[in-house]
Amino acid sequence: IYPVTDVNFTTASYNQNAEGYSLTKVTMQWYWDHYLSSEDDVLNPYAALLQAKSLVGQPPALVITAEFDPLCDEGEAYAKRLSEAGVATTATRYDGVIHGFFTMGAVVEKGQQAVDEASAALRKAFARPDRKSVAQGNSVDPGGRRIIKNTNKRTNANDDCVEMTSTDARA
Repeated sequence: IYPVTDVNFTTASYNQNAEGYSLTKVTMQWYWDHYLSSEDDVLNPYAALLQAKSLVGQPPALVITAEFDPLCDEGEAYAKRLSEAGVATTATRYDGVIHGFFTMGAVVEKGQQAVDEASAALRKAFARPDRKSVAQGNSVDPGGRRIIKNTNKRTNANDDCVEMTSTDARA
């Protein structure tokens, strides 16, 4: 979600969205100045993913960017590099929104859309053929525990699911 993938403050999105849209170019420069231990780290792919010689073998990726975000271009460049490396990649730019919109779903409709897209991608990534659909109410993990969705009124964050131990994972 609006990934930071390079130390390049000259992209079009950095210049067009340098200020006035929450996350600023000056703020990103401050973050990088405090994140890197030396100027040499600018080329370190562990700090700046776009500096990696190859992205072959990376896991499938969903890259979400925001139109009015200094990070938009580098996020899209990262998605392009992943795709060129043969990595299953989905890139979605949400127009009309700023960096941080993902957490604003209660007031920004596209924020909720992005959360829904990311949730669907995660469900797909973690889906296993041997696991019953959570939508059916029950599922089984590899440890043989049957997870049963709690349909009672939620009273706290720990009441989402009830775990039951089963000796037969097919139960």
